[in-house]
Amino acid sequence: MPSFGFLLACGNLFCQKIAIENHTYQLVYPWIDFPLTVVVENIPCQSLHLTTDNGKIMRNGGNGCDWSYTAMWVGDAKVFIHQIKGRDTLLLGEKEIAVIHWPTQTATIGNRSSGKMKLGFLKAQKGLIINMALGIPKRDIDGTIHVTRFQTSIIRNGELIAFEKTQGNVFSDATQAALAKVLPGDKVVFDEIYATLPGMKVEEKLNTITLEIE
Repeated sequence: MPSFGFLLACGNLFCQKIAIENHTYQLVYPWIDFPLTVVVENIPCQSLHLTTDNGKIMRNGGNGCDWSYTAMWVGDAKVFIHQIKGRDTLLLGEKEIAVIHWPTQTATIGNRSSGKMKLGFLKAQKGLIINMALGIPKRDIDGTIHVTRFQTSIIRNGELIAFEKTQGNVFSDATQAALAKVLPGDKVVFDEIYATLPGMKVEEKLNTITLEIE
């Protein structure tokens, strides 16, 4: 079973073993809900309380040992394990977790990242989207990813006939007007595509989309 490891919480007279286990994944990505099981030796789960300095952590129903952790930023995260004892909250220990960068994401139009596209299908599109992919079974995602900016080039017989820059992921009026000029045989290129991925504070450049219009 994958695990984030074991801790020993030591007081003046004794030490307690704390197990923090991630049942499914070895890696933690921002914005993705990850299940944790936290068990402390000789302490009932219902008296435990967990906090974190990166994101949020909540108990998965009832007073059991299962929790749900969602990081917000790439980098180190600490999970603090407390015991509620009467009116007191005692810190039993803490565990550091590495929150890693998402894999490279792919921008698409009409669910295509490049290739051939029918003219009518192109003109039915409203903008660029990102099909979020982590290479793991789908988890709850606490947020969305949007393209923040891109540029559009329309090429006919090797000549650039239109060029527009767009802020956001939806085609601007100027970009829509440029795309209205497209004919079969033209090439449409969307490049300089940027997005802010989960857990990151700066934009990242994504793939170039090249379409051959039929």
